[in-house]
Amino acid sequence: MKSSEKMYVVDYDIPVTQPGRRQFYRYLTKILRDCCWKKSSNSVILVDDRSVAFSILQLAKAFNAQYANMYEAVPIC
Repeated sequence: MKSSEKMYVVDYDIPVTQPGRRQFYRYLTKILRDCCWKKSSNSVILVDDRSVAFSILQLAKAFNAQYANMYEAVPIC
């Protein structure tokens, strides 16, 4: 990602004990297939496409994440 471009940060928490957690990550892999992304941690993903970020957010909510948030960010360095 170029430093001047907007990024979208999605953070979520899918508990280890949550039913369907593995399926969540399978779907997530498909969503991320055709975009530029990187992980900040296991539950924080940075993407360059707003619609992809929104899809991740909706997916996390569909799998009953304890929390799921999306932010728009601009790198400062």
